Amino acid sequence: MAKAPRYLITMKTTKYLCLSIWTATILLASLVQAAAQSTAFTYQGRLFVGDLPANGLYDLQFTNYDAATTGTALGGFNTNALPVTNGLFTVTLDFGAVFDGTARWLEISERTNGTGAFATLAPRQLLAAAPYATYAASAGAVPGLTIVQNAGGAPNVIEGSTANSVESGVMGATIGGGDNNTIQANADLATIGGGFANLIQTGASEATIGGGDGHHISASEATIGGGRGHSIGPNAHHATIGGGEGNGILDNAHHATIGGGQNNGIQTNSTYATIGGGGGSRGNRIGHYANNATIGGGYNNRILDNADSATIGGGANNTIQNISPGSIIAGGADNQIQSGSTNATIGGGDGNTIQFNANYATIPGGLNNIATNFAFAAGTGAQAVNQGAFVWADSSGPIFSSTANNQFAVRATGGAAFQLGNATALVQTTGGVLLQLGSANAIVQADDTSSDPDAKQLVIQGNANSSRQLELGYKTAGSANYGTIQAVEQGVAYRSLVLQPSGGGVGIGTTTPGNLLVVGNSPFPPYCNGAMWVNGSDRNSKEAFTAINPRAVLEKVSALPITQWRYKAEADGTEHIGPMAQDFHAAFGLNGNDDKHISTVDEGGVALAAIQGLNQKLEETRTENADLRARLEKLERLLQPSK
Repeated sequence: MAKAPRYLITMKTTKYLCLSIWTATILLASLVQAAAQSTAFTYQGRLFVGDLPANGLYDLQFTNYDAATTGTALGGFNTNALPVTNGLFTVTLDFGAVFDGTARWLEISERTNGTGAFATLAPRQLLAAAPYATYAASAGAVPGLTIVQNAGGAPNVIEGSTANSVESGVMGATIGGGDNNTIQANADLATIGGGFANLIQTGASEATIGGGDGHHISASEATIGGGRGHSIGPNAHHATIGGGEGNGILDNAHHATIGGGQNNGIQTNSTYATIGGGGGSRGNRIGHYANNATIGGGYNNRILDNADSATIGGGANNTIQNISPGSIIAGGADNQIQSGSTNATIGGGDGNTIQFNANYATIPGGLNNIATNFAFAAGTGAQAVNQGAFVWADSSGPIFSSTANNQFAVRATGGAAFQLGNATALVQTTGGVLLQLGSANAIVQADDTSSDPDAKQLVIQGNANSSRQLELGYKTAGSANYGTIQAVEQGVAYRSLVLQPSGGGVGIGTTTPGNLLVVGNSPFPPYCNGAMWVNGSDRNSKEAFTAINPRAVLEKVSALPITQWRYKAEADGTEHIGPMAQDFHAAFGLNGNDDKHISTVDEGGVALAAIQGLNQKLEETRTENADLRARLEKLERLLQPSK
């Protein structure tokens, strides 16, 4: 039966490498004695048979080579009956003093416990870390390395130039290299990784400078990663400067952070403040007592004193002034939030200003806008200078300002469009509270499917009395197809005006105008067909019939003053003939109590009645004339001579 293939997976994971490196570091602590160290080291691997991890006892041969293939064998080591569990095995190897700093490879051969020939596993495994720790330990004194033992405490490790120093009494300090670096008294466990002229000052325990040059730390557990010329002041513990040049965190600004950049600074007592980077010849600054303040980057941005939790995202020359906690400038250039403005916001743009004590003011961006307390300004030259005002200005002019508190003001010389859901309105405004349609279109799209015959998609209500309303709408429910306009007071509508697209009819009090203008909803209402006014006069629409005396009506008409006159409102001097409404009402008492108007129905009825009265009088005259004529003829016959 063919033997299943065997292969090795070595456990050179990060964990084991780190353990090996840590072992090397611990060994370095005793190098000053240059004592002979053991050359043995622990090796761990994993053995597979086919695709399955091996289990049982195996014989393993380990050979140390100076090359990945072929090369020269530098020693061997054998183990018999080595336990392998789930593929894992651990063995202590000792090839003697063969690790001189050059690369070494390990070749492994295996066989089942005492059975058959050894099979060589490929490839060879590179040896590193722990074996070279034994090389360092056996090498004696290391040039450029000084280890200072401390009685009862961790030693100090100093590498690099002889100008590097750790002051007496410090425990557990490390200088990894470089030149002219210093750790002063009582800075226990402090570290300088390298670089030039770096200083951890007295009492700055556990402080760290990674590298670079000219750094100073005066606070415990503070960190400078690298770069040039950074400083962290006293009591700014846990503060961090990542890199860059010339950045500084001053006294008592503990837990503050500068990520990088140039000439950035966090002033005293601004705890947990952050500058991400940026800067330059004029760096970014966070002032005194501006706890939790943040500048993301950019150039010459400023957050001044006591502006807790204020934020400038970036940009250039932006400023949040004193006592403006929670305020934000996202970016842009030359924007400012003035003193005393809590939770104010500028989104970006250029030259925008939030005024003094303007709490919760907002400018989303744009150019040269101004906002005050609780106000909003956007666009170009918008000035919301009244509390709670909302001002938006287009690019047509330099300044557009509010004039009253809580005012909504928009300058949109090209018109304004509002979209609500699927509805669109296009309107044009001219200022104040006036709304003019001019050449723009106004569209309100909504469906009114109620049973009410009057639609009201648009409602205009009074300011002093909101129960007084003007309602406009378009009815499309069922077969309906008309628009309505109606005035409403206290929920009571007064004769809606209906506009019908089919035929162009207008109705007052009716939704089915059959002519150009129809008034009322009686069976036969009065109407105008465009040429004349036609009154409804159907018998079935009338009641309380009373007979009249045409002769009496004629007498009143005969006595009624009729004059020629003109209306005062008709400036062109148009003349008319007719009675006065007061005389007509006094004579006939028609049209209720209204003595200022004459109904065309009444005027026509009176005229017809007078004509009847006149006809009666004429008939009487005709009868009388016929009788007189007969009598005259009879008299003439009597007077004629007899023949």
